[in-house]
Amino acid sequence: MKRLNLLYTILAIVFTYNVNAQIVYTDITDGIPSGIDFNGDGTNEFSISNGTGVGDYITYFNPGQTHNNTYAVGTALSGWDEAASLTLGFSIDGTGNWIGAGDCTITGWGGATVFPFNTDAYIGLKIEIANNTYYGWVRVFVTTGTAGSPLVTYKDFAYQSTANRAINAGDIGNTTGISEFGKNMKFITLYPNPTKNNTITIDNKSKLNISKIEIIDLTGKRIKQINVLDSNNQTIDVSELNTGIYFISLFNNGEKIGNKKLIIE
Repeated sequence: MKRLNLLYTILAIVFTYNVNAQIVYTDITDGIPSGIDFNGDGTNEFSISNGTGVGDYITYFNPGQTHNNTYAVGTALSGWDEAASLTLGFSIDGTGNWIGAGDCTITGWGGATVFPFNTDAYIGLKIEIANNTYYGWVRVFVTTGTAGSPLVTYKDFAYQSTANRAINAGDIGNTTGISEFGKNMKFITLYPNPTKNNTITIDNKSKLNISKIEIIDLTGKRIKQINVLDSNNQTIDVSELNTGIYFISLFNNGEKIGNKKLIIE
């Protein structure tokens, strides 16, 4: 009986830990926000300011917390203050290169950036909240901008609300476990997005055939399924959708190609 009671206690602890472990996801209007407020308490854990040199457009500054930090490239002798470009699914935790010291540019100090252009990428962040350490990500899109100075567009961010627990880049933490993914997604455009229109259009410039489209809400529920007639250009009626965030799942003969995020305003 004591062994059973011990087993039940262990299971209860594990269950409680898993239930309480939650990823807090925040979608923002694509652009350059004044800062990043991971837990929504009105205080930015990271602020953002414009750099002054070529390749030095956005810089993180530590607004007073002692442990805020950025997953960086290089070493303390070279490139230490440049944010690393993380791919979808990269595990962000206590290991790795955290020598950005909270003051870390995305696109290089006055020189060429190691960040990829014209594709979504993730930045790993270590966050201090109430003297506890949390891990999170921010999704950005970098272009060459004007006069050779890179322009960084922020899209969304999330953090693991359990202290010291890892989070995967791009994980939004809902029951679906889905996020935007797929190596061909950069060749597939969804517009207008965000939208207030009754229809959206999927412009497919990839070499893949799209045979089916599903619209999924943030609970993982399939809202709508469309059998595609024109793989290159498909218009979808979204007039029945409420405002919010959805995922457009694309399939090729039963195999998922990837997801695109849709915002209905």
